[in-house]
Amino acid sequence: MLLLWVGQTDGPWDGQMVRWTVWRWAQALAAVAMAEELRVRAVAARTRVAVVRAMVAAAMEAVARAMVAAVMAVAVMANAEVAIAALLAAHMVAQTELVVR
Repeated sequence: MLLLWVGQTDGPWDGQMVRWTVWRWAQALAAVAMAEELRVRAVAARTRVAVVRAMVAAAMEAVARAMVAAVMAVAVMANAEVAIAALLAAHMVAQTELVVR
């Protein structure tokens, strides 16, 4: 259809109207391309945020596991009351970390 309009140079479709039509089509295509680029950038930004969140969660899980391992070592080396107190303290710290996250 655009080729038909470009082919017409007499009547209401003079050269200026054809140029204006082509210019408007180019604007519309540029707007579509810009919208697609913005969508791609938004997806990439969400992906980066998700990756950072996953890294933070993995680090916090590693800290929690290390704390539990330390408590288990205390349980082996000390009496049961100290081990239970250390386990409760580690649990409270882990819960605080989860709330902060």
